[in-house]
Amino acid sequence: MKRKLFLTLGLAALAMYSYGAKKPKTTARKMNKTTVQQPTFTEWHDLQVNEINRLPLHTSFFTYPFADMVYEEGGVVKSRNLSSVDKTMSQNFLSLDGIWKFKWVENADQRPTDFYLTNLDDSHWGTIPVPGIWELNGYGQPEYVNIGFAWRGHFDEQPPAVPVKDNHVGSYRRQIDIPANWDGKQVIAHFGSVTSNIYLYVNGQFAGYAEDGKVAAEFDITPFLKKGKNLIAFQTFRWCDGSWCEDQDFYRFSGIYRDVYLYTIPEVHIWDLKVQTLLDDTCRHAELTVDLKASSKGQVRLTLAKDGEMLQTLVQELAEETACRMQVEAPALWSAE
Repeated sequence: MKRKLFLTLGLAALAMYSYGAKKPKTTARKMNKTTVQQPTFTEWHDLQVNEINRLPLHTSFFTYPFADMVYEEGGVVKSRNLSSVDKTMSQNFLSLDGIWKFKWVENADQRPTDFYLTNLDDSHWGTIPVPGIWELNGYGQPEYVNIGFAWRGHFDEQPPAVPVKDNHVGSYRRQIDIPANWDGKQVIAHFGSVTSNIYLYVNGQFAGYAEDGKVAAEFDITPFLKKGKNLIAFQTFRWCDGSWCEDQDFYRFSGIYRDVYLYTIPEVHIWDLKVQTLLDDTCRHAELTVDLKASSKGQVRLTLAKDGEMLQTLVQELAEETACRMQVEAPALWSAE
């Protein structure tokens, strides 16, 4: 019988590169303006709708181009230590954290319905930091609830109904510049955590909708971008129908909890992975399994390292779903001590 245990090997140093790739098929992750489903603005109280145009959920990782992995020192090109690379250093990354234009309303029926228009005058709007919690920035009051929903007493609680009164809504706007070297690349918008939902627009066009307040939401915004200035606008509600499933023992906050950023991906890329470490009965032999999901065919190179030392490298043909296996003798076992 095999058992699943954690190895202390440096899996953060697991590097994946696609090379020698053939012309890829069209990936399901891409979209164009004609395939974008439009919102009805009933999604926030419709149990049948949890997302629109949202990309599939996947393991948290970041893809670096080869140029991110090397640097020049004294006229000599050197490789970076994989464990020291951070996504904020990448040419594929653009942070959207910072100050945004912001308009907050107390009740859902007071929300601006034109918040996304490119010609909207938002000069009278306030500002808020992103990430930023509304209640900690002067918008609404934090509420702690142990048992029951934060909206108790606000309306007749009949699922999937969501209150309008005291259902605060925040609208965000920001102009950004897309890097010139991103021209022609697929661009993904990443929202690490938005409570309780998000309606996203780019340059006045609907890009997507998502709920799940503590799960990252990603959208392909490539079809809506243009050279130069671009308007990113989104709206989020304090409560939506998904709030019925988020009744935990914690402070109920609203807004943006985690980082917001854009990133680009190449035509051939790994978009999801699953890593497992399987020990035999003696705990002296392990099989490292890496299951990959890719946009199309190519080749992949997996490198296993510990404390910066390369232990194994595996080169394998990459399909849309690929299973990679490495054998590890005398693995360092996890211990609570």
